[in-house]
Amino acid sequence: MKASLLMIACVLLACLHVSVGATRYVRVRERPALRFDWGCTKPNLYPASTLRLAVRRLLSRSLDEPGRWGDRAFAYDLNGDAAPEYFVPLECGATGNCKWAVFALNPTRRIGIIWAENFYIHRRISRWARITTSEHLSVSESMLRTYQFRSGRYRSFGAGYLASAYHDNFPTSLLTVEPLCDPGYIPGSIHQ
Repeated sequence: MKASLLMIACVLLACLHVSVGATRYVRVRERPALRFDWGCTKPNLYPASTLRLAVRRLLSRSLDEPGRWGDRAFAYDLNGDAAPEYFVPLECGATGNCKWAVFALNPTRRIGIIWAENFYIHRRISRWARITTSEHLSVSESMLRTYQFRSGRYRSFGAGYLASAYHDNFPTSLLTVEPLCDPGYIPGSIHQ
């Protein structure tokens, strides 16, 4: 009797584990609108006069040290108000991961701090676009996290998702998105 109850409990725990894993995967399955990384940031997109003081407060050390940035940005309208928000890399490591600050202007405010290598911006369903990130863990593994805008900031929700080359489980919906450094680009427009 005890053995059969133990067996039933093990089966239920295994089913629970599978359903939790499936829930995490569903969040990142939808195809994002664009992907960008540090290579897409540009000093000329960085509104220095507006963000310089806010960025300096977030930097842990001088800008002159290796891996410290805070002088460039990637601009993208996350909430559909025709005014871009700014992704500013603050500190970066040798593997491509950076600590990013996300700012909105008018009034200037920080709306998130995110550690990531790659950003996947989803099409807006509600007022603010969802963001999925990948953080480089090793040569064969990445941690995927999803962020949504809540209470005035982008916050991670749900558990992270470990994508590994050993399990071949990186969501294909993210793999098919090419890096897009110019959000105004329309695929095929160059060759028309």
